[in-house]
Amino acid sequence: MRGIIGILLWGGLLCGCTRPTQAVMADVDPYKWSEEAAVKIENADTLTLRDLSLVIRSNRLFREDTLHLELTLRTPDSSRYSEVVAFPVRHIHRPAALRLIDEIPYRHDVILNQFGTYRLTLKPLHPIRGIEAAGINVVRASAN
Repeated sequence: MRGIIGILLWGGLLCGCTRPTQAVMADVDPYKWSEEAAVKIENADTLTLRDLSLVIRSNRLFREDTLHLELTLRTPDSSRYSEVVAFPVRHIHRPAALRLIDEIPYRHDVILNQFGTYRLTLKPLHPIRGIEAAGINVVRASAN
């Protein structure tokens, strides 16, 4: 009986250590973002459905209504997928002292089916002012 309880406690501890969310960001030039921003996503779970969102940190110079980005994903086995995406942006008035961090949905119910490091690059199609960092947030998909 003690062995079973020990196994259950150990299993619960291991399950509690998995990350339900994983946000990774890269700093970019806030005066003229035009170069690639690269982030790494470490994956140890090949079964869970995830939602992916673009995350940006901006300042008052950022005035775009739509972000046009080229996203390129490289999987651990070096497969590559690229696409151009237009992200609509809503500007919300906040106190000047707060940095603006926005999360914009990208993909729902994604399975990262390989163990290892996924590499994502984000590149604007034209120079953008006012973005300080860009990246991706990987969240366990909600059961609907």
